[in-house]
Amino acid sequence: MPFNAPLSESQKTLVNIGFAEFADQEYITPLHPLVLAYNANLASVLAGDKQSSGSFKKLPPVTINRLTAQGLMPFVYDANHDFSYNHSEKENVFWSKLIPQQESSYDFVRSLVKDKVNKFTAAFKHLFVAGNKTTLIINSVNNQQNKEVFLGLIDYIKLKKDKVTNIHVNLYDEAESYCWFDMFADTASYDELKDLCELNKGPAKTQADSIIDLLRTRLTYSKFTHDKGEKAQAYAHMSFFKNNERVQATDVDVLKQTTGVACHGLMPGEAATSKNGRYYTAFGLNGIDTREAPHLALIAKYSGLVKPARSQHEEYNASRSQALVVTEEFKTLLERSYENSIWTTIIDPKVTLEFFESQKNMVLIHYSDNYTNSVNYDAITVTKQTGLYNKVLESDNGGIIEEFNAFNGEWLLNLVTANDNERKEKRGIICAYKYVNCLLAKSDITWVPLSIAEVIRVAGNLGLNMADSDLSRLAQGFKKGVISDDILFVGFKDQQIILLPVEVKTGKRQTHSKGVKQAQELKSYFESLLGQQTLAGHLYRGLFMRQVLMQIDKYKLYNVYEPTYFDVIEDSSAYWLQGDYQLAELTDYPAGLLFVNVEDTDFTHAAFTPIQNILKVELPAACLSHWVKTPMQTLFKELTPAKLHHINARYVLEAGQTTQLVTFDDKEKSEERDVTESGQKISNSGSRVIELADIGSLNEVKGELQTLSQVAEQNKPLVKRKTMSEEELEALYQRVIDCYYSFNIPVSKPNTEAPYVEGLRLSCLEWS
Repeated sequence: MPFNAPLSESQKTLVNIGFAEFADQEYITPLHPLVLAYNANLASVLAGDKQSSGSFKKLPPVTINRLTAQGLMPFVYDANHDFSYNHSEKENVFWSKLIPQQESSYDFVRSLVKDKVNKFTAAFKHLFVAGNKTTLIINSVNNQQNKEVFLGLIDYIKLKKDKVTNIHVNLYDEAESYCWFDMFADTASYDELKDLCELNKGPAKTQADSIIDLLRTRLTYSKFTHDKGEKAQAYAHMSFFKNNERVQATDVDVLKQTTGVACHGLMPGEAATSKNGRYYTAFGLNGIDTREAPHLALIAKYSGLVKPARSQHEEYNASRSQALVVTEEFKTLLERSYENSIWTTIIDPKVTLEFFESQKNMVLIHYSDNYTNSVNYDAITVTKQTGLYNKVLESDNGGIIEEFNAFNGEWLLNLVTANDNERKEKRGIICAYKYVNCLLAKSDITWVPLSIAEVIRVAGNLGLNMADSDLSRLAQGFKKGVISDDILFVGFKDQQIILLPVEVKTGKRQTHSKGVKQAQELKSYFESLLGQQTLAGHLYRGLFMRQVLMQIDKYKLYNVYEPTYFDVIEDSSAYWLQGDYQLAELTDYPAGLLFVNVEDTDFTHAAFTPIQNILKVELPAACLSHWVKTPMQTLFKELTPAKLHHINARYVLEAGQTTQLVTFDDKEKSEERDVTESGQKISNSGSRVIELADIGSLNEVKGELQTLSQVAEQNKPLVKRKTMSEEELEALYQRVIDCYYSFNIPVSKPNTEAPYVEGLRLSCLEWS
């Protein structure tokens, strides 16, 4: 096929193999060359995995569902609609449906509306103390038929029942259209209303009549069209604004576009970038070696053929691909929503966070990418009521909104409703990550602090399923057990990453033995996931790196670090996404930190105590405000011993810090291994070897978390117990340790022998 010329009819027929239409719906079938190439490569990988470890069968469903060819061609040229989205069919992922852009699915909006309304009424409950005598006002902008908004409000009413306040919805659109609110008003039959409101199945079926009565008495609406002038929208507590700016398809060079491809094409996907006020979403291969991935080599050539094959006059050019681009022209209408609402939630914003942060006198209070599988944000909530959030922070002796937002995108949303202890906890975490970052700042390792709670989903937040995260504890088979959900520092050096967990506590001074276990378990959990030299470990490394790169985007957005701080990572982002990096750890440095904000009035000087290879950092609570209120870049410029509370110099990381590899052996452990080598070996090449047979399969645990003696204390030999359970013995042993701590005598478990043996009165302890 020659370049710079239209395709012949026979060539078009060849390129269109694998596209099919059934009942006016177009599909990409299992016979499409990209689907065949992707799944042939996947089958080869799975065959190798079956022979070596069989790790694929232990993957959680959420990860398995990502292994489809859909991401290779997320958008397809359409002569009538400009382009169509490519959506995998859940029932059979070998098939995917092509959906024209104006028919795109917004099913996630239903959950979004319910969650946001529930959050708002909780955050501003003083506005609705009179119950059904008060009214919640909502503006719905550009949501056309408003099906999802209507059903989301029904879900909220089902949640609140007769305690729900009155709700009035103002509907704004380019032109009036018959919507679901109209259908409800025009329907008289209760049976038809139950069908319309989806109340004829599930738990709501028994309460359908009472819910319909509540809808009829407490839900009202008005309809408006957009004024072409400057007329403001009606005042509302909340606005749900859909960006209906028409997305345009444009041609780009697939080999030069930023890539979202992970794990050598096993998880292909698009990436979003901004260029001069325009926002692009495209599949790219920049930095990707396609020679050993046949499906990637194919898409690099095939992408340039799709548009010429589906149009009359388009010429074929090498490496061309479809990208979606949207401009900022919807800004005027959006500003009307800002001005007249306390919260404005933008649905499918089609732009990056950078667009919103560039707006003046406005605060991002929440951003979510959890409602859909898109790489972009599906909803962003903003407010112009900046004074409210500043006052909340000021009431706790100050804080920097941008640093709260950069670290965790959900915190500000919950800040108004949080009690004193919850706000104190969040401030303590901000203090901890900034202090620890200062300890690490002088090293030649680039550190990225992660808010780890949403990654491992210890608790469900904002209506999100705890099993819907690939790296979540529940998805990996754990249902209980202690683990830190505060901070995980990820260090980048050469082609290795280093994991340094930080557990944060605030309160009276005590031993915090649980905090030590939590930090140890977080490190052990991620090392066991990411360190496996299997297909599962490879996929987890790619998915984990996606999380890290998203966190970097947030830090850059809010200028938390110097502009070039993350360049060494971002310049090689394509490499990191492939999951080929290795795990390493710092030598002669603690495996993690327990950071305590001590509130005792007589505790005035910082204390630093090593416990079981975890450094316990205790700072007086009076120091917390300084760390929270001072910008990170300013702290980096003031790294003196006094500013760091005179911590021992060995804990201030310097350039040239040595590391050792953390390698994993997933074979059966040797029966001849002696006691001192049980679970951990130091090789002559400077690496720590952990046998996965000792850790066990994460998915085989199913509800029983490994105990401290099995994971965190991997040097401990196995001792056969007689009459007391291991849990009872550990509890008794911990009481002994706590007794020493009550007299300020630090002790730790020994490294080379069992810490306790049943029947002996004295425990074996090492003096620190």
